[in-house]
Amino acid sequence: MIAYSNDCIQAICSLVDFSHFEKLVDIAGGFGSVLSFLLEKHPTLNGIVFDLAHVIKDAHEQHPNEFQKRNIEPNRYQFVSGDMFKSETIPQSDSYILKFIIHDWNDEDAVMILKNILTANKSGPPRSITVFIVEMVILPNERHNWFARVMDIEMLSLLNAKERTTAEYVNLLKESGYELKKLYRTDGPYSIIEATGTSVTSN
Repeated sequence: MIAYSNDCIQAICSLVDFSHFEKLVDIAGGFGSVLSFLLEKHPTLNGIVFDLAHVIKDAHEQHPNEFQKRNIEPNRYQFVSGDMFKSETIPQSDSYILKFIIHDWNDEDAVMILKNILTANKSGPPRSITVFIVEMVILPNERHNWFARVMDIEMLSLLNAKERTTAEYVNLLKESGYELKKLYRTDGPYSIIEATGTSVTSN
């Protein structure tokens, strides 16, 4: 998915203002190519690359890493290993980004991932959590829909997953405890969904 991330990173930066967030967690963020770009653009933003242990190990061993290449101060970023299906391993934050992640999973698993983000923030009082989902949303009368439809068939055949329409994302978000706030359309086949939910507090 690195090529896809490179294709849309400029669109993410130009369309979404992350400056009012304290910290952004890139779920399954790989080596941090997208997060480092966002931290470079937003000098007050801190970030965490969250991925499986073997990915984070490789990211640590990369010299220079993606953040060093952009001269990002080391106190502004972290690499954290864990599993998005285990909420206790997900770092707490006020914002999260998932790029080409949700389409890898069926509805049941996608709901679990999104719910786990809210559950990860259960300590402390309830607070608003924002997620940004970058995917090929199937839009009505959209010239790029043919590409999304092809990807939909491919995801179904390979992973029993799918690309989704806006309505399907609204339902998915609602079931996960979120509300769709905005849909950013890019010039390409990608869209950015901004949604908010309230953290799940411990009893």
